[in-house]
Amino acid sequence: MRPMIPLSAVVLGLMMMCAAHADVQISSESINAGTGKTGSMNMYLAADRLKMDMGTTEMIYRDDTGTVYTVMKEQHQYMVLDPAAQQRMAAMMAGMQDKLRQQMEAMPEAQRKQMEARMGAMTPPKPDSSYVKTGQGKTVGSWSCQVFRKTLGSGSTIDACFAPLGTIGLTRDDLAILRKLGQRMQKTMPMTGGMNSIDFDSQTQQIGFEGYPVQTVTSMNGAPRTTSTMTSVEHLTLPADTFELPAGYTRQEMPGLGK
Repeated sequence: MRPMIPLSAVVLGLMMMCAAHADVQISSESINAGTGKTGSMNMYLAADRLKMDMGTTEMIYRDDTGTVYTVMKEQHQYMVLDPAAQQRMAAMMAGMQDKLRQQMEAMPEAQRKQMEARMGAMTPPKPDSSYVKTGQGKTVGSWSCQVFRKTLGSGSTIDACFAPLGTIGLTRDDLAILRKLGQRMQKTMPMTGGMNSIDFDSQTQQIGFEGYPVQTVTSMNGAPRTTSTMTSVEHLTLPADTFELPAGYTRQEMPGLGK
């Protein structure tokens, strides 16, 4: 006689299967300390799709084609950054950096140092930039988190308050598409060091646990510039057209890249 499986085990198994295949929506709000301007972002994550909706602009990433789309709602236009365009952009950035380096070498020392300081303020985090524990802990919304600091150079810092994934209802698999996007950008566009902010394997080693920043504060010389705070995390089934380009929009070529 075949042993009977308890109904509770069946229900639990179905729940786990549904959770494993559920999509995720992460919502956050931001404020600019200088202007007082506020904003919001909804991030939608599926197994091989990602969308960041920032109000007037959207970013869509499709891992099956390795393509990033920038959607400009007010203009009813979109731009495409496919793997070929990513390579062209990397080459263009490298050429610009070489040209600027040559120009700076010909400058007087005082002028060169001034230019280096300005460039440092605009430089994204280097791949070897690490989060360092500050010892500060706080509560953001309903989440307890620990503050870690990353120094970007020229007085610019990022203070990210990380909460363990489990305490905010996320798993490593939920964030897999973010890891894929970060890996692609690091591979094809290594100059964009800022993408290491979604290198979760490196991040986990730095902070000592698998976490997600529920609040991020960017500062310059100790003065906060922007603060982004997570407001909700939801597992759901997203509509099929969530990651599709809006109907009626026209394609705009990426400036300077051509085909």
